[in-house]
Amino acid sequence: SVRRDEYRTRWRVETIELDRPQYCQKWLKNFGRVLPTDTTPVLRALGLRSLFENEITTRSLYRSDEHGTSFDNMVEHVGDQEKLLVVIYKDSYVFGAYIEGGLQLPQEDLTKSHEYETFVRLFSLNGHFMKPKPIRCRKGVRVGGADEKLGVGESLWLATDGTDIRRCHQYTPKRYVPKECMGKIDEDGDAILGGELDFMADRVEVLCLV
Repeated sequence: SVRRDEYRTRWRVETIELDRPQYCQKWLKNFGRVLPTDTTPVLRALGLRSLFENEITTRSLYRSDEHGTSFDNMVEHVGDQEKLLVVIYKDSYVFGAYIEGGLQLPQEDLTKSHEYETFVRLFSLNGHFMKPKPIRCRKGVRVGGADEKLGVGESLWLATDGTDIRRCHQYTPKRYVPKECMGKIDEDGDAILGGELDFMADRVEVLCLV
């Protein structure tokens, strides 16, 4: 599989600070309704929960254990929805990414990748910190390509074999790792949220904020 240094060379987007909640306020204005209890930790981990004047709800779009494990299965069920929560389950670890701009596929050929800038944030829900936690990363998403099909920031890739969405590659560069991290740290000081650099997730779920 592709290694860390190879992933790093593929990104040409600038690093931004993601700990400024005012950055998110513009797209929070129209949210309403009732927030299910089980989504509260996700929003807290994103650092967004305190910004909501009204409560919100989430809708599950895709589950690998229900809808199939291929990248195409995920795309079929997610469609053009935006404000996505991609949640990865691996043993006791639960973590993932928020993608504001949704999945923007290549216009013609899925063997060619499409890179675009959008607000993203990684998060840990279990197995790395004492409580749910946001994790900084580069902004930007990469969709499609001959090998890995979905990349978030410089830190998380899914469908690294070109097919199975559960096959992942993840590391958080040392400069972004919160000091209180209790999860696996490699010899370079990078946080390995899945326990291994390359791993097979137990399942992957994609939700959207509505």
